[in-house]
Amino acid sequence: MKTSSFFALTLMGVLWATSVNVNSQELRVHGANAIWEPLNAKIMDLEKATGAKIIFVPNGAGRGLADLAQDKCDIAMVTGSLEGAAEGANSENPGLIQDLSQFVVEKLGTEAVVFVVNPTNPVSKLSNEQVLGILTGKYRNWKEVGGPDLEIQVVRLGPTNGPHIALEKEILKGQKIVESAKMLKAPKDIPVILSQLPGGFSYLGLSNVSEKLKVLSTDKKFGMEMMLVTKGAPTELQKRFFEAAKKIIAGN
Repeated sequence: MKTSSFFALTLMGVLWATSVNVNSQELRVHGANAIWEPLNAKIMDLEKATGAKIIFVPNGAGRGLADLAQDKCDIAMVTGSLEGAAEGANSENPGLIQDLSQFVVEKLGTEAVVFVVNPTNPVSKLSNEQVLGILTGKYRNWKEVGGPDLEIQVVRLGPTNGPHIALEKEILKGQKIVESAKMLKAPKDIPVILSQLPGGFSYLGLSNVSEKLKVLSTDKKFGMEMMLVTKGAPTELQKRFFEAAKKIIAGN
């Protein structure tokens, strides 16, 4: 009787030890909201595929890359471009990232960046020149671009965000956004703010668009690259994360 009890207790101990070792590894993944949203929605699939506990921090492309450079995370989620994300990181931490060769990029795809306004705004289409004019302050009233007599209120993202990185590269090309623009920390904040601004104008990745926004038709279509970045060659665990993430993004 004592022998059987001993074996039963031993078996329970083995089972308990096995259970606590499940997902004993951790994978810290920081960066762009546009990548985080679809991956976080499938976090259980990611953890099953990798055998690790996934810890997400959606803090923007530039900050994600900054965290990777400082070994605060294992993978950075970057949108826009690696160079743009590094510039965004350096704008907050001067000189932090000087050597891009330390990073290894795994591309996931591309997400469209769109221009948006308050749903009550009757304007539906803008030319490239009008978009640039609004962003730089050349046009300050909607009547100047075929709309109502209403002040244009530009809402922008900070330099560490993927949509802004893409905007700098594809639209602004060295020109500065009007100083009066209201800056938000994350793309997810744009629908809330713009829904309260009848004259508002902004930009964000298509995945962050909601019914609170009206998407404008424009001459130039552009997007932001989506990528996962490691510091040095990826480990087997990171590679498993890459493969699982690619499947999620492709099916999204």
